[in-house]
Amino acid sequence: MAKVLKFFYPFILRYKLQFALSILGVLLFSASTASLAYIIQPIMDDIFISKNETMLYYLPPVIFAIYVAKSLGRYLQVYFTVFIGQNIIREVKSLMMTKVLQLNMQSFFKLGSGQIISRISSDSFRIQLLVSDSVPMILKESLTILSLLGVIFYQNYKLAFFAVVLLPLAAYPLNKLIKKIKSFARSSQENNAN
Repeated sequence: MAKVLKFFYPFILRYKLQFALSILGVLLFSASTASLAYIIQPIMDDIFISKNETMLYYLPPVIFAIYVAKSLGRYLQVYFTVFIGQNIIREVKSLMMTKVLQLNMQSFFKLGSGQIISRISSDSFRIQLLVSDSVPMILKESLTILSLLGVIFYQNYKLAFFAVVLLPLAAYPLNKLIKKIKSFARSSQENNAN
C-alpha cells in the first residue's frame, strides 16, 4: 500500500486544492456525525424528560443545520475524490499508452493486442477503485470513528473506557473458548461418523 501511495504522491500534488477541499469535506462529515451523536442527549433530556417546549423550537433547526453540514461534507468529499481520481486515471492511462506505443513488435506478438488492452483496462480500473473509493473511504471512516470516540469519552469517560478497552479484552478469552468448543464439536462429529 505504501508503494502505491508513493507512486501516486506526485499526481496528488497536482491537485492540492481539490485534495484540501476533499479533506475539508471528510472533516465536515465526521464532525457532523459526531454532533448528531452528541445532540441526542439534549433531545432526550430537554424535550422528552423535562418537557421543555422551547427546545422544540431550537433543536429542529440545529438538527437541520447539522444534516446540511453533513450532506455538504459528503458532497465535497465525493465530488473532489472522484475529480482527482478521474484525472489521475486519465494521466496514468496516457502514460500506459505511451509505454504501449513504445513497445516493439515482438511484445505484441508475444502477448497479443487483446491481452495488452485488457491489462490496461483492468489496471486502470483497479487504480480508479483505489484512488476514488478505497483511500477516501478509509480516511472518512477513520475520522468518523475518532470523532465518535471523542464524543463518548467526553460524555462519560468511565463507560467509554469500559466499552473501548475492557470489552475487547474480554472478547479474547471468549474467542478462545468458542474455538475450543468448535474443535470439540468437530472431533465429536468425526467420532460419531466413524
